[in-house]
Amino acid sequence: WRGKAILCRKTPSTRGYANTETEDVDEDVDMSATAGSIEDVTGEAALADRNISEFKSQLLEDQRLLQMDQATWMRSRRLLLSGLFVSYVGTSVGIPVFRASGVSCTGGFFWEDHLPFFGVFGITKMVELAIYAFDPTLQGDLSFLDFMLKFLPSFLGYVDGYTDATAIVIAHSCDESPVAQNLAIWMCGTYFAGVVVGQWVVVSYLAMRDETHACFMKLIHMDALASSISLPEASQNTWYVVNMARTFGEDIPQAIQQTLFLIFVKQNYFMIASVAVSVASSFKALYDAIHRSAIAAGAKVTP
Repeated sequence: WRGKAILCRKTPSTRGYANTETEDVDEDVDMSATAGSIEDVTGEAALADRNISEFKSQLLEDQRLLQMDQATWMRSRRLLLSGLFVSYVGTSVGIPVFRASGVSCTGGFFWEDHLPFFGVFGITKMVELAIYAFDPTLQGDLSFLDFMLKFLPSFLGYVDGYTDATAIVIAHSCDESPVAQNLAIWMCGTYFAGVVVGQWVVVSYLAMRDETHACFMKLIHMDALASSISLPEASQNTWYVVNMARTFGEDIPQAIQQTLFLIFVKQNYFMIASVAVSVASSFKALYDAIHRSAIAAGAKVTP
């Protein structure tokens, strides 16, 4: 199966009919030929839809059998992803909280404060590459260009939760500005509701119920890896929720409040970077929610 089909065909020409026939007959022949062409196109489109549906069903069945055959690995992979998720959440929130005493309104954090987070970030991305290279249950087969177009932009999504948390602490450090203090409270409230509760509690619970792990991988921003897994119908709604929660629960509220900080309080370079990351991450999350196919990218049915 290739999952593709011809959706149109050329309409047969009527120029070869005898000149002795009347114009009325020619019109009837043209109409008959056009009607026949439309029926052919409709039939081929229906066949294409059926073939794609059968292709998708076969892929999902192949994936289910592979995952059942590799049950031990699937359990190990879930534990590995869970450990990376806990590390991601812990550093995203823990570093800004424990390093808050050394933060300044103008300069933000010391550069060395960010090292633990970027250490976890590097480990997570190396694990993603290792799983992509050696996981026997993956169906996707991305080209180098397609892989990089998914792998590199996922960096923005990964650091977004961390930069938003640091932005709250930076705003709170501006003691001389009542506007900054009020913004810090609102930023903290929307972050807690939209990120901590909305994504890291509610959405993570839904994602953990996805037996393919694709939605959980997306939550940890392993985008290339998640795209290599076919999504069952039961998991497609969860995929949509994961992306929508990021856009409307985190990216948009935080970008608006951080922009207000830059306008009315102070232009902090780290805050500017956080706004840019939030906007880019928001567009990417929307794109992923809308355009993600249920079929793994580059997948082929096992003979």
